[in-house]
Amino acid sequence: MQPNLFVVLVVLGIALIGTIITLLYYIFVQKPEIKREMKAHRKKLINFLQNTTITQTEVEKIAKTLEIEEFTVRDILLDLAREGKLQGILVFPDLYYNFEYCHDAISSIAESQSSDEIPLKLLVKEFNTTKHNLQKILIELITNQRIRGFLDLKKEIFILQKDHLEQKKLTCPFCDAGITPSTDVCPDCSAQFKKCGVCNLTIGNEKFINCPFCGAPSHVDHLLEWLKINAKCPVCKHKLHQELLMEY
Repeated sequence: MQPNLFVVLVVLGIALIGTIITLLYYIFVQKPEIKREMKAHRKKLINFLQNTTITQTEVEKIAKTLEIEEFTVRDILLDLAREGKLQGILVFPDLYYNFEYCHDAISSIAESQSSDEIPLKLLVKEFNTTKHNLQKILIELITNQRIRGFLDLKKEIFILQKDHLEQKKLTCPFCDAGITPSTDVCPDCSAQFKKCGVCNLTIGNEKFINCPFCGAPSHVDHLLEWLKINAKCPVCKHKLHQELLMEY
């Protein structure tokens, strides 16, 4: 029995030593090497996105062009999006759209039909995607302040807010001075205005809703439409349901 026990202990000791050596190799050799490789891939991808004219493309095509694994490209794009450094929209997991292209495409459609109310079916065709993905694209554009407007899912339209719409007159809720939706501070009483978490325009003497988690205000109709597509606060990203909202 004793020799067998000795053999077992020796085997366990060797296995333990092997595990420790493998762990030390990963910590001091492999992990730093992976970090260096990821950093190089990240720099390569950023340079590609900045210096290449991209309108819309598949993540797979970007990966093949750069000779980087597709899952690595996707991870880097997601990290850049979370950091607010992505100059475009990643419709997970497959599609990438450049911000400038999205803005110009929507503006061009609005001008061609001489209307600020754009049918979603026109945008679905332009972006060559599904209605669900289109809603994600529009939300990202609004959130990143690349375009101003909001969705009306009942009418299935996107209402684009152009410069002349931004001059719509509002009233300061503190002193009744005339302001516009782009005004940050009241010219009369110097009050700083709340900004809508969805459209990022000023909330004047209008009804608004606060997020119960972060307190961010939004226009009532804008947030309700937002929650039909994405059940999260547009600011803090906490899960949000209409029943939790309190209107002011």
